[in-house]
Amino acid sequence: SLWTQCLEQLRTSQYPQIIQVYLRLFVVDFSSSVSKGHKDALLVSIVRWLEEASTEQQWLDCVHFKLAGIWEVNDITFRDGLVVGCLKSEKIEPFIKHWLTGQRLLDQAWGERRGRYASNMSRGDQLTFQKGIQMGKAHLEYACLLRPDSPHPPIRLISVAMTGHDRVYEPVDWFRRSVETHY
Repeated sequence: SLWTQCLEQLRTSQYPQIIQVYLRLFVVDFSSSVSKGHKDALLVSIVRWLEEASTEQQWLDCVHFKLAGIWEVNDITFRDGLVVGCLKSEKIEPFIKHWLTGQRLLDQAWGERRGRYASNMSRGDQLTFQKGIQMGKAHLEYACLLRPDSPHPPIRLISVAMTGHDRVYEPVDWFRRSVETHY
């Protein structure tokens, strides 16, 4: 297909990594038949882009903004692959590793809850949820220490505070931090 030819030519091109990421995202989002290989190639492309961008301090806010969007529009399997790829790389900045790991742990915790009220959960399910929230919180708070100017970890920490698992900060505190540090 035209998409396959385009992706094959992209692999050998000299385009910057961000352009390759955007084109691969476009193909994955709009092609009717996306193979696992195409998604894996997209993950590799994103990791390479993050490795390259981690050395360019002036672009980090832009990179984080785009990465947040990529995270939000993809499924759990894709997110898992992205976290694993980032954790395996020695070139990606620690902030990204902790931010994405924290997000994934929170996603897992909320997924385990399956929309149930705490009163409708078994004790074991409640403990699993609490453990996931606490682990995700620890990674996101560390990401906040690494990049206090980033709004992304505090945005996710709002939901942690809303569960009552943050004994120090209220949801409004994390909201203010996400807005004040960014604007």
